Amino acid sequence: MSWDGIIFQAPPDVSVEELPDNFEMPLLGTTEEISQKLISLLPEAKHCVGQCTLSGEDFWLELNFGFPPEEEFRNSIGVRSNAGLGVIPILKIICDCFSARLFDIQINNFADMQYETELSMQKFSEWRDRALQAKPDQAKP
Repeated sequence: MSWDGIIFQAPPDVSVEELPDNFEMPLLGTTEEISQKLISLLPEAKHCVGQCTLSGEDFWLELNFGFPPEEEFRNSIGVRSNAGLGVIPILKIICDCFSARLFDIQINNFADMQYETELSMQKFSEWRDRALQAKPDQAKP
């Protein structure tokens, strides 16, 4: 199970609901350009075509930007994490590098990279831990 998000360029200081109906995500670059930026930002991470993974003391992070492979240009980076709070500064650095924002799928809005993001990750972690500890007979409706 993972805490998920999407990194893309969006106007600052607006919620997802305030984005215009005709909003289109600007391009972040080619798969190779995104990869090179991430290699510069996160040299300690594992890098392969269209993907970057990193582990820290309390987190793991997976960034995906290579699907479908036949497309060269990308307008977003998919984010998967275990929701360890140590990932927040890393996500902020990535967003800053791409002049982008992180859409937090759990709250259906942009991450503030502070209190609200911590709360989102904590709530997800609590739910995940309960779900993983549930016994099969407890899962029945």
